[in-house]
Formats: sequence, C-alpha cells, structure tokens
Amino acid sequence: MKKDDLSLAKITRPSAVGILPRRRLFLRLDRLHSRPILWVSGPPGSGKTSLIASYLDVRKLSCLWYQVNQTDSDIASFFFYLGLAVKKASPRFRRPLPLLTPEYLMGISTFTLRFFEHLYGRLPPPFFLVFDNYHLVAPDSPLHEVILNGVSVLPEGMNIVLISRSNPPPVFAQLHVHDRMEFLEWDQLRFTLEESREIVRLRAPKIHSKEVVQRLHQITGGWVAGLLLISDAVRRGFEPQSLEKVISEEIVNYFGSVIFNQTGEETRDFLMKTAFLPRMTVKMSEELTGAGNGEAILSGLTKNNFFIERLPADMPVYQYHPLFRNFLLSRAKELLEQDTISDLNRRAALLLEESGQTEDAAQIYMGQKHWKGLIQLIMKHAPSMMAQGRYQLLEKWLTALPEDLVEKTAWLLFWLGSCQFPFDPSQSLRSHEKAFKLFREEGNMEGTFLSWSSIVDEIEFSHNGLSRLDHWIHELEDLMRDVKEFPSPEIGARVASGMTTALALRKPQHPEFHQWVDQALSLTKSPQMMNVRMWVLFQLVLYGCLMGEFERANSALSMLTQLTGFKDVPPFLKIIGKLAEVMYHQFTGSHKKCMKALSEGMELARTTGIHIVDQPLLAHGSLSSLNVNDSKSARQFLDKLASTLNRIPSSEDLLDIRNRHIYHFVSARLALACGDLAELSFHTDLALKYVNEIEAPVFISFTHLLNAVALHRLGKKEEGLDQLQKGSLIATEIKSKLLDFNSLLTQAYFAFDREEEDSGLRLLNMAFALGKDQRFLNTFSGDPSMTARLCAKALEAGIEVEYVREIIQKRNLIPEKSSLQLEKWPWPLKIYTLGRFGILKDGKPIPFSRKAQEKPLSILKVLIIMREKGIRTEDIADIIWPEVNGDLAYHSFQTTLHRLRSLMGYSEVVQVREGHLTLDPCRCWVDAWAFERLLEEADIYWKEKIAEKAIQLTEKAMALYQGPFLGMDAEQSWKMPVRERLRNKFLRSVSKLGDHWSQAGQWENARDCYQKGFEVDDLAEGFCRGLMVCYQRLDQRAEALSLYQRFEKRLKAVLGIEPSEKTKTLRDALTKKTQSA
Repeated sequence: MKKDDLSLAKITRPSAVGILPRRRLFLRLDRLHSRPILWVSGPPGSGKTSLIASYLDVRKLSCLWYQVNQTDSDIASFFFYLGLAVKKASPRFRRPLPLLTPEYLMGISTFTLRFFEHLYGRLPPPFFLVFDNYHLVAPDSPLHEVILNGVSVLPEGMNIVLISRSNPPPVFAQLHVHDRMEFLEWDQLRFTLEESREIVRLRAPKIHSKEVVQRLHQITGGWVAGLLLISDAVRRGFEPQSLEKVISEEIVNYFGSVIFNQTGEETRDFLMKTAFLPRMTVKMSEELTGAGNGEAILSGLTKNNFFIERLPADMPVYQYHPLFRNFLLSRAKELLEQDTISDLNRRAALLLEESGQTEDAAQIYMGQKHWKGLIQLIMKHAPSMMAQGRYQLLEKWLTALPEDLVEKTAWLLFWLGSCQFPFDPSQSLRSHEKAFKLFREEGNMEGTFLSWSSIVDEIEFSHNGLSRLDHWIHELEDLMRDVKEFPSPEIGARVASGMTTALALRKPQHPEFHQWVDQALSLTKSPQMMNVRMWVLFQLVLYGCLMGEFERANSALSMLTQLTGFKDVPPFLKIIGKLAEVMYHQFTGSHKKCMKALSEGMELARTTGIHIVDQPLLAHGSLSSLNVNDSKSARQFLDKLASTLNRIPSSEDLLDIRNRHIYHFVSARLALACGDLAELSFHTDLALKYVNEIEAPVFISFTHLLNAVALHRLGKKEEGLDQLQKGSLIATEIKSKLLDFNSLLTQAYFAFDREEEDSGLRLLNMAFALGKDQRFLNTFSGDPSMTARLCAKALEAGIEVEYVREIIQKRNLIPEKSSLQLEKWPWPLKIYTLGRFGILKDGKPIPFSRKAQEKPLSILKVLIIMREKGIRTEDIADIIWPEVNGDLAYHSFQTTLHRLRSLMGYSEVVQVREGHLTLDPCRCWVDAWAFERLLEEADIYWKEKIAEKAIQLTEKAMALYQGPFLGMDAEQSWKMPVRERLRNKFLRSVSKLGDHWSQAGQWENARDCYQKGFEVDDLAEGFCRGLMVCYQRLDQRAEALSLYQRFEKRLKAVLGIEPSEKTKTLRDALTKKTQSA
C-alpha cells in the first residue's frame, strides 16, 4: 500500500457496512439539519460514530471525516491534517489550503476564518464536517476557538457534527445560547427494546426468548457495545442465564475475557500484539506478530463485527474499537514479559513511522523512553514539520528527551532553537548559539552555517540589540577565510541573505555589502529559492530607501513585484512586497501610489490574518500623509497603529520595541507638524529610548535629527545642536546620502535661525544640489513649516528653483506668512490685477469670457479688495446684485459662488466661514497683496535703517506694479479706492527709493527709479524735478531740459498751471550752464 494510506486513516470516513440502521434516530437527525451544529455525546461503545457514519451512508450525504486526537491540541497539526482531508475530498482543487506557519500567529482567528471559508468553498453543499473523538481535546486547548471560528462562517447547506464522550466545553455555550447547536445525548442514543431485539436477532439468532432479550436490554441499558459483546458470547456457546451476576460497567472486561479465552492461542497472541498499533495494515500486523495469516484473522474479526473496523483505502486499514484495544493492552501487560512488551513497542513505533504515522510513533517512543528511536524520528521529520508550521509538536518531542542528551547533541539543539523562535526568541537564540558552538567543534559546516543564519535571523527579526550582529558578522568573516564554498546552494543562499540583512542594519557602509547582495541573488535564482530571493530583494529596497539610493531600490522593487505576482507565492511574502512598495513610494514622494499599495497591503493582512508588518505599513502611511501636509490622514493612520500596540511594553512580544519606536517616531513627526510641543517632547524622548535599544545606526541617525529639530523648537537650542551633530556624524559614517540631505537641511535651518544668512544659504545650496541629483522630495527630520521656510529661502536666493518648486508642489507645502508675497512659489492659483486681470492655474492661464463669467469674477475681485478680512455674504450680494433682494439674491450668490469655484478649479481657495467669504492667502497668490506686503516689510526696514533689505523689498514691489488695479476694467465705484491706494503706495515707494539713491549719489539708479514713477504719474512734479537733477548730475542737461518742456506743456494742458518756482530755478540753472558750455 502507499505510505499515505495509513497516515490518512485519521481523515478517513468509517465504513457503515454491517451497521444496524437506526431509523428512529435517522428521522431525528433529519430534523436537526435546521441547526448547523450537532453535538453527539455518550459513553464509549454507545454507537455514536456508527450512527453518524451509517446515517450519512443511508442518506447519501457527502462528508469530511476527521478523527481528533491529542495531537490536534497543536493547532498547526490540526490545520495540516484538515488541509489533507480537504485535498482528499476535493482533489480538483490543485492549490492546497494554507499551513499555520509562524507569520499567521498574530492573527490566528483571521487565519482560521479564511481557512474555513476556503474549505467551505471547495465542498459543495449539502456537506457534513464530522469531528470524531472530540473528548480527546484538552479543556484549555486553542482548538475550541478554532472550531468556533469555523462555525461562525459556516454557509447554508453545511453542517458540523462533533462526536464526544462528554458534554461541550464551556466556550461552546454561546452556540447553544444563539440556538445554533442541537444535541443528541446518551438518553437518545440508547437502544430501545425493539432495537435491542433486532441486534440480538442479527448477532445471536439462537436466543428466541423475549424475556432473555428483555433481560439483556435491562442489563446493558441499551448500551450497544454490551449488546454486541453478549451476542458474540452467546453465539460462542455462553449461557445467558449466568448474566444475573454481571453489571454493565464490567461487561467489556468480562465478555472480553470470555471471548479472548475461547480464542486459539495464535489468535490471542495476534490480538495482544497488534493492539500496540492504533491502526494497521495486514502487512504491518504480520511484521509485528510474525504471523503469516494476518489477513485471515483481521478479515474474520471484521466479518464477525468483533470490535474492529476496516477503513476504506486502496489497501485495507484496520483499527480496534478503543474499548477493546484497551482490554487487549491490559491483557498483554498481564501475560507478556516486560522485555517482550518493550520490543513490541519499539517495533510498533518503527512500523508506524514507516507508514507515515509519526505522531503515534513518537508517542510510543516517549512512553517507552526509547530516546534513540525518538531522536532518529526527530532528525528525519524535523525539516518537514517545520515547513508545516508544526513547531509546538516538534518542541514537545524534543523537550521529552533528557536535557543532558539535548545539550550535548548539536542537531537537537538546532531544532529546539528553531521550534522556540516564534514563541520564545531569547531561548531560541541561546539554543542556536550552543548548537553553533558544538557544530564548530565537530567541524560540521552544514550545521555551523545553518546555526549562524538562524542566530542572525533571530537577532534581525527582533529589531532589538542589533549590535549583537557585529560579533556574528565577524564570525562569518572568519569562517569564510577557512571555507571556500558553502555545503549547498540552499545553505549558501540562507547565509548570504542573513549577511546582507545584518550588514544593512549594522554596517551599511561595509565594503563587501554589495558583494554579499550579488551572491545572495546569484544563489537564489532557482524557483525553490524564490522565498529567500524575495526576502533579499525586500532588504535591498529598504537599504536603497534608507541610503538614498533610489535607483537601486527601484530596480530591486521591480524584481520583487514581478515575483509577488506569481501564483504560489506565500501570503506573507506578498504582504512584504506591498510593504516594499509602500516604503519606496513614501521615500520617493509618490503619495497616491503609496496609499494604493498600503490599502492593498492592509487588505491582504486582513484577509490572511498576517499582521506582522501592520505597524510599518501604517507608519509609512502616516509619514506619507505628513509628507503631503495631510495631518488629518496622518493622525488616522497613527491611531490605527496605536491600537495594535501592547498596552504596556512586553518582553514576550519580540517586535514590541520595533513597534514602539515606529509609533513614537511617527507621533513626534505629527506633533512637530501640529505644533503640539508637549506631545513632541514626550514622543521624541521615547523614540530615542527605543531606537537606542534597537541599535540600528540609520534609524538612530534619523531619530537624532528629528530630536534636534524638536529640541530646537522647544527652545533647547544647545541640546538640539548636540543631537544634530550626533545624527550628522552617523550619516557621514554610514555614507547615507538621504541622511546627509536631511542633516544639511537641518543645519541650514539652524543657521537661518541664528541669522547666519550666508552660512544658511551655503548649506541650503549643498542640500538642494544633493537632493536634486538624487531626486529627494521628502524630508524626515523636520515638519512642513520648516521645509516651507527653507524652500522659500531657496527660491528667494535662486537655488535649484525648479527642483524646489517640485518639492513644494509634491508636498502641498504652505508658505509662511513672511513668504506670502513670493511670486516664485508654485501657487495653485496666481491672480494678476496690477495693469491687467488674469488668472493662472498651475502656471497656465484660465480662459474665460468676460461677459459669461462677469458675476463670478466680480465676486473674486471683491474678495481681492477685501484681502484676509473677507466680507459678509449678504454684503457681497448687495454689491454684486444691488437691484435684487432677499432669497433671490442669496440664491444668486450661491449659484455664482459655485461657478467661481468651478472656474478656478480649487474649491478650497474660496472659503466660507461663519458667514464670511475670503480667499485663502496660503493657496492663492495675488500680485496686489504681494505688492502691499512687500512695501509693508520694506517700511519696517526703512525705519530700522536697514537700507539694503528695504531697497531689495521695495524693488520687488515696484516690479510687481505693472499698472492700475484691474487695468482697463470698467470704473465701478467699489474698485476706485483700492486703485488709488495702490497707485499712491507705488508712487510713495518710488519717491522714497529715488531719494535714497540721490542721497547716496547713485544717480543712475535714482534716474531709473524716478523714471518709473514719472511713467505712472506724468504730472508728479517731484519725479520730474528728481529726474532733472539726475540728468544734471550725469551731465545730460539736454535730456533734463527736454523733460522740463514736456512736463510744462503737459501740466498747462491738463491742470492749467505752471511748474513751481523750485523747478523753474532748476531749469534756469541747467539752461545757463548749457549756454555757457
């Protein structure tokens, strides 16, 4: 027979041949279909299993039968065998159901739900799932919750039957309360008198007396096992009159002894010895007993219904009823020598192992303390059990061994450490370190390398105390000096993968880092190594992002994305692929792509129950939201992240420190962006505490830089400078361009704050030159206001203007109030009103028909006039629709406002708050507003006698003034005061600047300045006279006299007056000097 036939006996439906159909209970079972769950309970031998098996057979109902045993308390073993059962029941589905491997442990309930959903999807209703021998499950076993979760998604047309010797465990009470469970208990299972007559008639036709049958029924109490035994005994010549002295509890032992003693010695020997096998084939029975007639004995027992069951398979599989097997084992203990029993156990275990029943074999080895056999079994099956996720069962076997035996056996220590890793990583690490030492001493390079990679994996995965990796990096370097090649490509791939990750986390600047990456990728080209290859590529994406090598990260991501698209990729690696996408898009500033990948990753986590990277996914979602200035979304992601943390720090959660650092780092970024200084101090302190426990230089540097900005914002500037220096030093040491970029920006920010303008601009120039070259669009140590300030400084100084504008646009940065006049800022909307009226949306003109858009544009112009203070909605309605009253005016306003927002394309630019309508000055640039702000700032500097800055601002303002407010628009009365105010401000500023240049003796500058004023107001005598003086000083007297003549003529024509005596005197002096020349 095939090896699998016996191992699948656990999931094989019992035969219903020869079982008395119990029509009374069949009808009851028909009525119970309305409840999805049926609990069948009764003592051993009460016919529970036979009833359900025969019912399903008679009613021709499909089923999946699962024999529960103690092994199923390890729920990974339960899912493994249940998956085999489903595969057997629905072979047309080629893809197996998932195994409960460690990545699912954080979401077992979700895994269970999805597992059962897939299971039900492969089994067409009506269908029954039968879990037999459920009483063997321990009261505190997690299997109960698994079954409950499976029940919760049970579809219509599916029923679950649980067969047990006892009542349901307390956790099942909810099913009864919600009327989802029906019961078939011992009182209903008992044979009635009629059923007892029928079975006695079939098994012992010699009994004709109704009184005897009635007495048998009374003695057994309708217990079918007793009826069967008595019937068999009578059939063998036993006198039923002697039954007066027998009570039901003794029936099995009593009649077992009667029948056993009447059996031939050869058969008795066969029965006792085969009882050491929980199930067997003919070949196994013959090999264990030495009998050559095993098939005849087993067939005869089956034919006579002698408490033996034949399970359907390609080749027959037999198993004794538990009651009868227990009797036979007790008799063997009485009759056989201890050495014989030990030998039988040893050989039975070997036969069981050869037939695929490793759990039963291990149970015998442990019971007999046959350590050699158990060790051989462990060594043979450990790799496959690890792959199946059956860590806890394997650990149970290992811990059953004497401790001193494990401690001096390298492979046992290795497998023990591997089992412990998901549940006790610190103990796992100790076991693997001991194994490494023993392997090294033995010269076993296979074990040495496997132990090394396991140790490194455990340290890396914990993200705690990563400095421990330094020792193991050196250990591998020493090993590689002695070993020229790995024992196998698979081992080489594991080692190269581990070294790649170790160097990335601790020594990213290591000169051999890329050599290890290349080796890892080279060794993982085969399909069998795809999982390791994907992990290496993920680490390369992370490395490229953190080091600012985005092209390398993108190349790795492309390969990783291609692999995640394959059909058989484990869900965990698919989620890791999504995390890689999220990271890359967050670092490179592609917010929409980041959000898409995040949504897909979280959905995968939800549907698979794999939540091991929920925290990094949510953290990057929050950071990406902060990068686009969306603090609301950032807060939402952060709140979800917070909900995943342990309430208090937990040493049992191997990812607790990583998760807490992530949470506090992102929380500090959000607090910084929102200006919440109390929260900022709290979170930066804890982020620094946890990152120092992690001991990854790149994360330490990022945290120092963030802490530097936080302390600076909190007024602790010296402490902030110290943090900046620490972060910058690490950035230089590990050669991370991204960290250098953030460090330079932070240094520039500090310099500007100290009013060291030149130093700040030099650092800013270096930062943005590096950023442009590497395509850095996001920063990780500051907040949006800091970045906005630095970008404004760069634009004012003409530093990498197009690149800086791209940063601003990508990140939705809002300028500081001091930068609202900055025309180079990439405003969503720019509105020009001086000398013309035009609107630019994202740098392109908005076309509009003046007549069609007259009313919406009139609202816009009113809002421009009112500036930040805005206007009440009813007042604007009075201005635009003076002839309309009441509701009609309000309705017209609402309609027109909608049209205005549609025209502009940015609805948030026009704000309505508490009945006031305003333009948002942070999203909309208006030349008239910028003009006035510049002049206001210039006035401050004039008063403070800071001439250089005042001149710079005044000249910027003058450049903006291209003509009267709203150009050639119709002269509505509400526009005129603003037009005059702006014109007068321009003229005053020109006069002030011209006078400054004159006093400074810079006559050409003065001339140009006065000329601009004169062009706007050719009746302004001060500009005319100022120009004449400039021409005089520049020895251009003819130009001065020509100007005077034009001015005099213009003044008389328009105002009917002559120039002042002061101007005439200047004219006379110029004339006289010209004549004398």
